[in-house]
Amino acid sequence: MSNALTEMNRQLEEIKLPVSNDARLELRQLLSDKIAAWLERSPEHLFTVFYQLDLGEEQVSDIFKKKMGKELSDGLADMVINRQIQRLETYQNYIKEKEL
Repeated sequence: MSNALTEMNRQLEEIKLPVSNDARLELRQLLSDKIAAWLERSPEHLFTVFYQLDLGEEQVSDIFKKKMGKELSDGLADMVINRQIQRLETYQNYIKEKEL
């Protein structure tokens, strides 16, 4: 599980902002499939990953209350992508400021 998180972080660091719609949709599909599998096999590990990604517990809970099946895994994937893009933007802004 932590290897998947490390790999995802590595891949996200290579992404150039802004993220194209095609890249976002492709990432969403891959991540949604992985999340669906984790929900079936090991949901506690998935929640550990969500915690490590600093996803809001209330937001995650809200998605679980409102969505099911594919919509659930897609919604969670969108949350992860949005959070990682936010982290990437913050990181890139920090690097820019540091260079000045």
